[in-house]
Amino acid sequence: MNDVQNETRRETGKLRKIFSGSRRFRPLGPGVLSELCQELGVMLRAGVPLDRALFLAATGEEVRPEAARALQQVRGLVCQGMLMWQAMAETRKAFPEVMIQTVRAAEQSGTLSRSFLLLARDYQQEHRTAAEIKRASAYPQLLLVMLVLLTWLFMAVILPEFEPLFAYMEEVPLPTKILFSLVNLVKTGWPILLAAGLILAAGIKAGLGWKKAALAADRIKLSLPGIGKVFRMVYTARFARTLGTLYQAGLLLPEAIRASGRASGSIYLESRAMESARLVEEGEDLAAALGRQKGFVKKLPVMIKIGEEAGDLGGMLLSAAESMDYEGRQAAGRLLSLLEPAMIMVMAVFVGLMMAAVLMPLYASYDGLGQNLY
Repeated sequence: MNDVQNETRRETGKLRKIFSGSRRFRPLGPGVLSELCQELGVMLRAGVPLDRALFLAATGEEVRPEAARALQQVRGLVCQGMLMWQAMAETRKAFPEVMIQTVRAAEQSGTLSRSFLLLARDYQQEHRTAAEIKRASAYPQLLLVMLVLLTWLFMAVILPEFEPLFAYMEEVPLPTKILFSLVNLVKTGWPILLAAGLILAAGIKAGLGWKKAALAADRIKLSLPGIGKVFRMVYTARFARTLGTLYQAGLLLPEAIRASGRASGSIYLESRAMESARLVEEGEDLAAALGRQKGFVKKLPVMIKIGEEAGDLGGMLLSAAESMDYEGRQAAGRLLSLLEPAMIMVMAVFVGLMMAAVLMPLYASYDGLGQNLY
C-alpha cells in the first residue's frame, strides 16, 4: 500500500512539473464557469465518472480554449490520484477560490453533482447582473469618451491656431487667459504633475501602506451617495450567494464566511467578514456577528436571523442574494438614467465655456477694429 502511495506521489510530482512550465491561466469569467458547472453537474448526476465528465466538458464543441486547457490539466491531475479541488487549485487561478472551496466541501460530503448545479445557478445570476449593468452603462461610457476626445481636440488642435492672434492683443479676457494657462500647464508642466503624483503615492505608501490605503478608499467608495448604495448591494449579494452555496455544500461556517468575504469583491467587506468569522468562532450567531459590521446591506442580518430560526440558513442566504441582486440592478438603472442627462449637461457647459473663451477676444478685436474705422 505504501509503495502504491509513493508511486502516486511521484507521478503527481512529475505531472506538476510538466504543467508548471505552461503559461498562466487567465481567470475564467462567470459566464464560462456557469456553463462548465452546469455540464459537470448534469453528467455527474447521471452517473458519468468524474474523469470522463471532465474529458467531455473539455472537448465540447463550444468550450473556450482557455477553459478546455484548464479542464484538461484538472483531469490529468485527477487521473494521477489528486482530489478535484486540489487539481483545480493547481491551475494557476483559472478557477476562483470560492469554486475550489465549494468543490472541496462537496467532495467531503459526497454532494459534488448538486454543488456544481448550485454553482452553475450562482455564476449564471452573477453573469446576468454584470451583463445588465454593462448594457446600461454603455451610453454613459460613450459620452465620457466623446468628452475626453472633444477636450483633446479643442486643446491640442483648435486652440493653438488662435494663439498667435491673441498674442498681439493688448488685453485678453480672463476666461481666455485661464484656458491658455491650463493648456500651457498640461504641455509644459506634465513632468511636475507626474512627479507630484509619484510623491503623493510614495507618501501614502509610507504613511498608511497600500493595503490600508486601499481599505480606506474602498470604505469611502461604499459610503458615497448614490453609487455607494449600488456597490453595497452588489457586494453584499455576492457575499450572501457565495456563503449560501458554501454552507449548503457542507463547508464549516467560519471558513465559509472568510471565503465569501474574499469573493465579495470589496476589500472593506472582506475585513468585516473576517471579523464576523472570528465572532462566530467565539460562539456568536451569524446574524448578530454581521449586524455589528458596517458596509453590508442592513437587511442581510435580518434575513439571516429568519433563516437561522427556520433552520434553512443556506436557502435564506440565496434568497437574500437574489433579492439584493434585483434591487442592485434597479438602483444602478436609476442612477444611470440620471447620469446620462447630467453628462450631456456637463458636455454642453464645457463646450460653451470653451467657445466663449475663444469668441470673446475675437468679438473684442472686431469692436476695436470698428471703432478705429469710424
